[in-house]
Amino acid sequence: MSNAATEWIRLGYGAMSRLTSPPALSPGIADDFVLDDRRSGGANFGTVDASGWAEFVSSIWDVSSGHVQFEMREIVATRDQRLAAYIEVLTYGGGETSESIMCVSLDPGLQMLERLVIFDLEDLGGAIAELDRLYAQVAD
Repeated sequence: MSNAATEWIRLGYGAMSRLTSPPALSPGIADDFVLDDRRSGGANFGTVDASGWAEFVSSIWDVSSGHVQFEMREIVATRDQRLAAYIEVLTYGGGETSESIMCVSLDPGLQMLERLVIFDLEDLGGAIAELDRLYAQVAD
């Protein structure tokens, strides 16, 4: 199961995994971008807009030893070409890992990330419900 959203993420993860420090720029983020972190424990960034994206990305390197591997372990669901839910695994320089379910929505041109919602790995139901809610919004 694959669509434009999962391929967009795969390309981004490949590029990010080659970096040894956070990127200086945040390309591919829509002006109206929103990140909504709904994880219950550990790190939680709340709501982040496009202006806070660079700081969010930098924080990933802050907990690492200089290198982070980004992996899309499993695609959980897709809705048309713009929407996907998948399991993300981050492996930090010290060998620690972090797993979450990510729901993403691309812009209508399939070029920019509009929405990112992060869920605990155990909250598959919440992630699918959010994916369906986002699909209802873009289908209107």
